Amino acid sequence: MFFYITFAHVYFLVTSVLWYNADVVRKRKEPHAMEKLVFETIESLLQIKKLRIEERGPVLSRLTDDEIVLLIDNLVDALQSEYLVQ
Repeated sequence: MFFYITFAHVYFLVTSVLWYNADVVRKRKEPHAMEKLVFETIESLLQIKKLRIEERGPVLSRLTDDEIVLLIDNLVDALQSEYLVQ
């Protein structure tokens, strides 16, 4: 049985992780907390990408798969360039 990760799944997961972690960061008030949040988010996105590539379904769904992988790559690049390169 295959579980297909759609754009909606990725969007929900990413926003949930970001909002939850941002709330935790605000409560802790630790130095470098935002950097930790970005690292955790990037790690989660790369894990989603790996799972999505491993669980490729029928040929007809591959375009959606490729779009999801591209979206994750773009999000990771944006997070890295915005928060980790100074």
